[in-house]
Amino acid sequence: MVFRSDQMENMTPAERRRIRTRHTIALTALRLFLENGYDETTVEDIATCADISHRTFFRYFSSKDDVLFDDREQLLLQLQALFDQRPVEEPLVLAVRASVLGLAAIFVEQREVMIMRLKLMDSTGRNLLVQRQWEETLAAGVAGRMGVCREIDPRPDLVAAVTVAVLRVALSKWARAGGDGDLVADVSQSFDSLGTVWSHKGDGSSIPDEAVSDFFVLGTD
Repeated sequence: MVFRSDQMENMTPAERRRIRTRHTIALTALRLFLENGYDETTVEDIATCADISHRTFFRYFSSKDDVLFDDREQLLLQLQALFDQRPVEEPLVLAVRASVLGLAAIFVEQREVMIMRLKLMDSTGRNLLVQRQWEETLAAGVAGRMGVCREIDPRPDLVAAVTVAVLRVALSKWARAGGDGDLVADVSQSFDSLGTVWSHKGDGSSIPDEAVSDFFVLGTD
């Protein structure tokens, strides 16, 4: 699970020990998945390498998949909270952008574990499931701000899909580099690059900035 340093400070010693034990088990499991393969690694392998009993493993995790997706629900809740906390008067495109940048900052705080999870989810094809859930969370938030029904108006889902695509590209680059570089800056730059791509013409020139802005207008008509 993902916990910030300030959250850890407010925990009791017993709670911190439990979090550290859970983190050790997860870290051991992720390393074994990468070294030996996800399907080839057993719960017994994880317990042995983590120097815990088989029973202790199941006290913290229900399965191998539970280890791989340990932070999924919490990240979704944090993404939703980041969006909900944005000022209602803020332009929607800026609110979405700030929310995703906040999510990227959380990834950076948990760099080692996040890099391993990203590589494993990519190699096992589970990344699509996670990214789809990010899209659902953002689309629901955008639809709420716009006051529209997603079954009728496709814009919230389009915004969410493009936003998650921006994050996915930056995360893939970050994971391939082993966590080197500034992920938050890369995500921000990727957002900026969208405007450049949309305004580019085949002859090397660009269309006016206001034309690009008009294309991305998010309103309720």
